[in-house]
Amino acid sequence: MNKSRFYKNKKILVCGGGGFIGSHLSRMLSDSEGIVTIVGKSQNNKNPELKDLKYISANLFDFNECKKIIIDQDYVFNLTGVVGGLDFNIKNKKKLFFDNSLLNLNLLLAIANSNVERYQFISSVAVYSKNSSNSLHEENEIIFQDDVFDYGVAKRLGE
Repeated sequence: MNKSRFYKNKKILVCGGGGFIGSHLSRMLSDSEGIVTIVGKSQNNKNPELKDLKYISANLFDFNECKKIIIDQDYVFNLTGVVGGLDFNIKNKKKLFFDNSLLNLNLLLAIANSNVERYQFISSVAVYSKNSSNSLHEENEIIFQDDVFDYGVAKRLGE
């Protein structure tokens, strides 16, 4: 594999880096010689594949914790998300919208007055409507269907 020099010696914070996509991103960044710190809500890194990477537990709903974890970071990747099973998601649409929007907003506000060079928000396939046949583009309007504010809408707003 041809290593990218772009991330070499860069301090990189991967919020949600222990999840499925986040774990692969964390490993790629580490293999590219980035100095990776994974942030998760669990007290310990539960992913055995990432035990060699620094892990910190943080409550990203707390703005002050967001400010603390981004200090001295060069890049921040946001793969955070609050979801549940299908039944939970259906019954808690507004809570999922609020929680996921707050996670992104707290990180953005914390970064606003920092030395972070780059911020990357990772979205979700949930941004597409159920009957979507075309991909979304930057110039597309955000259309709220049936007054649904949920995980997918929060991710779309994060884009």
